[in-house]
Amino acid sequence: MSNVTSRPPQFTVVIMGRLLNNLGINMYGSLGKCLVEFAANAYDGDATTLDIDLDVDGIQRARQEVRAAAKKHHAEELRALTERRTEEERIAAEAGTVMPPEAEKPVMSFVEDPLPDLTVVIRDNGHGMLPDEVQNKFLPINRDRRSDHNANGLRTEAGKRYVMGRKGIGKLSGFGAALNMSVRTKRKGETFATTFDLRQDDLLNAADLGKVPIDAMYEEGLPLEDSGTTITLSGLKCDSMKFSKEQLEDALANAFYPVRPSEFAIRINGQPIARRTGDVVYVWPEHLARKEDGAILNALAEDGPDDVAETDDEEAAVGDAIAEVSPDVVLPERADDVEPMAEDEVGDDDIGRLKFRYVVKFKSKSLEAAKRGARIYCNNRLAFGPSLLDMKTGMHNFMAHQYMECIIEADELDRQNVDLISTDRGDLLRDNELVDAFVKRVTELMEQAIKDNGGVKERKAGEFIKNAPEMEEIRRRLKQLPATQRAAGRKVMKVMIARYGGPSEEFQLVAPLVMESMGAGEVLVNLIEIARSPKDMAQVLRELHALRKVEEGDALKIYRGRQNGIIAVDKLTDEGENKWNKGPRNEAELHALLRDNPWLISPELSSYVNSDDDLDKVLKALSVELEIDAGAKPATDEEKQRDATRPDLVFVLGDGRPRPDTVLIVELKSTDIPLEIAHLEQLRRYMRKVNEWLRTEFTGRGYEPRVRGVLIGAMPATNTIKEGCKDLLSRITEDGPGAAWEVIGLRDLVSRSKAIHKEMIGALLQHERDNPPELEDEDDVDDDDGIGLEDAAE
Repeated sequence: MSNVTSRPPQFTVVIMGRLLNNLGINMYGSLGKCLVEFAANAYDGDATTLDIDLDVDGIQRARQEVRAAAKKHHAEELRALTERRTEEERIAAEAGTVMPPEAEKPVMSFVEDPLPDLTVVIRDNGHGMLPDEVQNKFLPINRDRRSDHNANGLRTEAGKRYVMGRKGIGKLSGFGAALNMSVRTKRKGETFATTFDLRQDDLLNAADLGKVPIDAMYEEGLPLEDSGTTITLSGLKCDSMKFSKEQLEDALANAFYPVRPSEFAIRINGQPIARRTGDVVYVWPEHLARKEDGAILNALAEDGPDDVAETDDEEAAVGDAIAEVSPDVVLPERADDVEPMAEDEVGDDDIGRLKFRYVVKFKSKSLEAAKRGARIYCNNRLAFGPSLLDMKTGMHNFMAHQYMECIIEADELDRQNVDLISTDRGDLLRDNELVDAFVKRVTELMEQAIKDNGGVKERKAGEFIKNAPEMEEIRRRLKQLPATQRAAGRKVMKVMIARYGGPSEEFQLVAPLVMESMGAGEVLVNLIEIARSPKDMAQVLRELHALRKVEEGDALKIYRGRQNGIIAVDKLTDEGENKWNKGPRNEAELHALLRDNPWLISPELSSYVNSDDDLDKVLKALSVELEIDAGAKPATDEEKQRDATRPDLVFVLGDGRPRPDTVLIVELKSTDIPLEIAHLEQLRRYMRKVNEWLRTEFTGRGYEPRVRGVLIGAMPATNTIKEGCKDLLSRITEDGPGAAWEVIGLRDLVSRSKAIHKEMIGALLQHERDNPPELEDEDDVDDDDGIGLEDAAE
């Protein structure tokens, strides 16, 4: 045998077509990512314009039709498979034989079926390519274009730009969105254009990519001055076409954020892409602020106004207490502005040095989770992010990260002799000492920006407490406090204004709680001990109930006691989950816990007006609380039988006026069953009935309380398959934070309450350190020093 076995003198590497899956199809699964790659290629080709032409609405209609057909076909396959299996079972039963293995069920996770007769055309005015450049520069996979053109290998052919391309695989991105890609390219000074087609099926099934023939066609008699490249995508893949025009614009604008349109203009269907900046309310470092950037920036800019607009917007109040809110804005007239940025450097002579520029911005409205944190740009293109990098969640004012974007320009990061950025731009090479130092420094900058943002809000909060007409009642209450508590109460309110906004409903509700806070005494000790080693729910309930009954003491003790009570409940939830899932539901325990300790729901809640009664009793209780002379008309027995609505908890909330202005209805569900849309509809039904009653009672009185609702229970998993759970998650997303109701998971409830009380404790601890009782100035109402809450967790 050994005598006839061949012994070749050398071997060759074969690149099989399946490589397209890893370098094209899987990495660029959406049209937005595909367009970013072609835009980068156009930029590297010294283009000044990139035009993208596509029928957005037509593509979306076709996508729905193709996907519906695919779902129908999938359902038919499953039905046929089930019928076949049933027949196999019958035959096996009759013959007394063993059942054959069950066939694998078809999966419809991604619909690649093409959309008929629709294309996406990407056209640039760059220098184009000659046939030999197509062969030697465009078609080679993984070509390092940075080794061409000049000594340092980093600039484009014209030498005016640093190249964005890094790996030579961006050309394959077209197959992430389409089955076919046609390329037409022309060089200036030539009278012909070169056209060739690339088809996924031809390449994907090839035994050796290097041996796949690609036919070239030539178009003659063209003007000498014409130049550029046009790529036409056809056979558009159904599920890669899920987009809106705004999403495409955002993908391109974010990817090329530092590029000015005068240097490289991107247009979709002839219109320049919109650059949505959002309403910026704080820029850090503060000396970079421009007065036109937002309300707080106006106060910081050298010639900006001092007055600040009020807002009732709930989201904006969290993002910034005093900021005027506006929708996302598009500023085409400022698209060519040079971004003011600060400069920094990391590294040393041993590991190298890396210079970079940065600016941190806080928006008035919360950003999507995928848009928060640092975006790192190299050579005018997004190289990594957004990411919070190594930021710790426990830091003071951490929730401000929801409103923060950090723009980093670190060109030198992509000009090293090794690749420090992953191929998919999804990570940095953290094993490299220089990169590690860079990441740590950017993290420090974001943390400092968040801290200073909180300081600015607290200074503004101090001014608001001192001067705002809305604070007259609060100032009066502050003067009535003992000297040892006055400044502490004022500082705690600074925290609340900074978090919720001075004019906001939340602050107006929380402020009285600060005035009425009492000490915890022995209850504090018990709660601290329980927090270390909780015994059972009943013990926690007893101690929390005792805490609520305490009548004298100071604010620090009650907040410490509450925080430890929260920790105890959290630990009990952890330890009891398995038992609760297997045993009886714990809805009654949860009801008792939140009834006696409503501050777990929200700090402003101190007592309920009704608990787990039918609606008739609820309305009677409300009539007393709201001072309605006639009271609620009693329901008949028949009406009670027909309307067995029993809201779990009802609160009335006030803002200092003679009568409360809000009715809060809380619906609780056991933590061992996931919340569903039916639970929300039950809550909304309660809210509607109370609303109808309030409108009837208050018509013509010039005063009508609002109705809000909270549904508390176990949030369903994001990947749930239960239709009721999916409907609930969809409804939450659709209605957003502006809805009159809110759905809160028990763990989220505990975490939120824990964070709020942690800030309170930090403020009070800092006050004790900075202002000993014997030095307290009774008339000091202009205390604008920042609150150092970073030690609040001690």
